[in-house]
Amino acid sequence: GPDAWIYPWGNAFDDAKAISFSNSGNQTANVGSRPLGVSWVGALDMAGNVSQWTSSIYDQSQFPYPYKKDDGRENIIYDNNISRVLRGGSWVNYSTNLRATYRVRFAPGSEDKDIGFRCARSS
Repeated sequence: GPDAWIYPWGNAFDDAKAISFSNSGNQTANVGSRPLGVSWVGALDMAGNVSQWTSSIYDQSQFPYPYKKDDGRENIIYDNNISRVLRGGSWVNYSTNLRATYRVRFAPGSEDKDIGFRCARSS
């Protein structure tokens, strides 16, 4: 975000703004069920509920962070053997893993009960 916030809504964790291990009831929640956690651009559920698949390659040696949009990581043809980035943490995580910068490696073709994706379109 514009101020390098830790969470989509600001720098202080607030359990009422995310679906996490401490309040999930061991399951996902309906999208938008924590409206106080809205991001500065109006996006809901960016921290917690489900981790979000991204198309970004997770390869620290070839594509280290911070992210650079023109480094080629988004142009690699889909391959089940190349790990991708999951972002945002999920209902199985505690607050420290719900940070906006939280990212983890996950292999395409794998599945888990706490992974989802976000549909987006250009305006």
